[in-house]
Amino acid sequence: MSENDNSEEDPDLIISSFGSGKAIIYGGKDYGILLDNCSNMAVYNLKFLGAGRLSGNTSDGVIIRDCHDICINGLEISGFLLIEVLRPPRS
Repeated sequence: MSENDNSEEDPDLIISSFGSGKAIIYGGKDYGILLDNCSNMAVYNLKFLGAGRLSGNTSDGVIIRDCHDICINGLEISGFLLIEVLRPPRS
């Protein structure tokens, strides 16, 4: 699945900005977004901002856990302990 996919299976849920520019989601000292046990969704054009490692943030910007058919595109992630999209391996 991609942002420009015209297949029959469009995402059930889209989390994105509205209008021009990227909406900012402030995670503070926690994560920016956690997707847990979900499927068939998309996250586009957002900026995730944490408080910063020196200000006590000990989390990841974007966490994807036990999910499938997830599409992410155009994310900016900063101010978290780990600046990454984290998808732990399935056990």
